[in-house]
Amino acid sequence: MNKQQVLAGTLALTLSTVALANDTGVDEDSLFGGSDDTSEEALFGSEEDEGDLFGDGLLSESAEGGADLAEEFLAGTDPFLLNGDFTLSATTTRKDYTASGKTTSDVVKAEGTVTMDVRPSASLRGLVKADYSIDQDTSDTSVREAFVDWTIAEQWYLRAGKQVMHWGVGRFYSPADLINSNSIDAADPDADRDGTDALKVHYPTGNDNYYVYLVPQTGSSNNAVGLKGEWLISENEMSLASVSRPNGHNSFAMTYYVPSNDLNLFAEYVLHHGVTTLAMDANGNTSDRSDKWLSQSTLGVTYNLADDDDYNISVTAQYFDNGLGYDTALWQTQSSAWKAANVEKEFYGSHYSAVSLRWANIMQSDYTLNLSSLTNMTDDSRTNKASLSYKYSDDVKGTFTYSKASGVTGGQYSRSGSGDSVSFKLTMLSREF
Repeated sequence: MNKQQVLAGTLALTLSTVALANDTGVDEDSLFGGSDDTSEEALFGSEEDEGDLFGDGLLSESAEGGADLAEEFLAGTDPFLLNGDFTLSATTTRKDYTASGKTTSDVVKAEGTVTMDVRPSASLRGLVKADYSIDQDTSDTSVREAFVDWTIAEQWYLRAGKQVMHWGVGRFYSPADLINSNSIDAADPDADRDGTDALKVHYPTGNDNYYVYLVPQTGSSNNAVGLKGEWLISENEMSLASVSRPNGHNSFAMTYYVPSNDLNLFAEYVLHHGVTTLAMDANGNTSDRSDKWLSQSTLGVTYNLADDDDYNISVTAQYFDNGLGYDTALWQTQSSAWKAANVEKEFYGSHYSAVSLRWANIMQSDYTLNLSSLTNMTDDSRTNKASLSYKYSDDVKGTFTYSKASGVTGGQYSRSGSGDSVSFKLTMLSREF
């Protein structure tokens, strides 16, 4: 049996089995990250990051520059495509943190992605995207996306299966991303996310778009129902969305994106009712606020300086007010550590900030500099990271990364306490096929 037959069988098997998406409340690690040792590509993105198969922007699922991308997406010219990528790298890391002490690791890894795209007609398409990785200790394969697209009357566009759904406009934090089973990781905002099993119905009308989503829920025979509308207001982009879940957790979201040549502004505001989260009041008592309306909001800006070939610089800053609270009573499970830290006396929510700077091809050279800082202003934990990479060729690239965490052990961005990490990654082979 050849490779194409194997992948065709995988497509048929995957699309015939719909797994259930989890709805287990608020997972802080999933929402905010907090790892003390994130790779340079994970934190800053790679030069070859690809967007969603419909596009990246708020409205690009259906329209960009007047083109109907939904129709173009289904009307591909190749009936069958098999492609992917392969990377071979070696990384050495030295860490020294309060809780774990000094540790070292050396990893040689081969990893990549394989994609099979089948288009039997202009109105029908199937896709499977799988990730694989292997190093000296472990190996792993997983299906990131597996879905079928089809169109009805060249007006209604449907997608069924495991898919990544792009909600929200935030860079590091996106509370309006209500529908995916895994949220953006602030420490890894460019990472490819696994899809969520869902049925999406898309109805475009010019530059405006309307969506309906049905998402299966674990432990329930009912689906979560998502509704979203997107509109262009002059050059600005606005969306309104709602999600109703079988467990009684209902959410409403608004996003706004203001683009310009150099400066882009983005904002999100979300209201929740019926979500089970914990808070500590002024008396130190734990309270469940599922009967109250809770809010989340974020505001950010991106500035791009690319007028001069010497200065290809991008700066992003974002603030996030998470009023949901906590999935566990951290002030109880880690009471001694939290009492010793400089934290608030009341825990109704968390406040976050993130800043990053990327200077690509410094002064027209092959060097690229990345700087970032993630801060939880509630528990006073922080991770600062600096990275310098040199691209020798399309295959060979070296990256030196220094990361420093500060804060109490168990803090959002100081899981292993205060300390630092130094790593060097050598990419020896990078190919697409």
